[in-house]
Amino acid sequence: MINQVAGQGLLQPDFQPFSPLHFAYNESRAHPRDAKKAKKLLKEAGYEHPTVEIIYANNTLMQQVMELIQAMTSKADFNVKLKVSEFSALQAALADGNFDIGQAGWAGRVDPDGNFSNFALCDSSLNDTGYCSKEVDALFAKARETSDEAKRKEYYTQFMDVMMQERPYIFLYNELWSYAYSGKLQGFVPYSDGVMRLKDVSLAR
Repeated sequence: MINQVAGQGLLQPDFQPFSPLHFAYNESRAHPRDAKKAKKLLKEAGYEHPTVEIIYANNTLMQQVMELIQAMTSKADFNVKLKVSEFSALQAALADGNFDIGQAGWAGRVDPDGNFSNFALCDSSLNDTGYCSKEVDALFAKARETSDEAKRKEYYTQFMDVMMQERPYIFLYNELWSYAYSGKLQGFVPYSDGVMRLKDVSLAR
């Protein structure tokens, strides 16, 4: 729904921090919304009709996304309050831990490690949640020790198993990058961070 309404079809709905252009991307990560199950879990945990506040950046897309989240989560008996914030004030609130739920975005990196380790590791610079898992730290360390993409993907898959269970972050979507170019262009390779790299790119005569 976020992609259809707010993203106008230009967002990649997702449940992981890796884009489809990453070797670590896992297509099996789909996790459809289940409001009835959410209600059941809340009741079992003793938190019926909980109230939470989401702080987010003051821009049109985020406003639409948060209003959709507010509407969708209400069907699971969440009472979500929205708090819009100027971007620098949002960053300060996140860094200070002054939030229930905080919206964050990331331009991405070509390598999966650079794409999310700053958010996931215990002492990482962008880990505003305070989340800390020795298991996650160990998995990222193992992935850094090998250049074998198949092995690295296995470690990142295990990492996502932890994320899906503990939910320190809820992933919503990846942005899709669009390019228009001549049919004469040769050697162009799109990267997950959207930055164009022109090495080995040429125009056929």
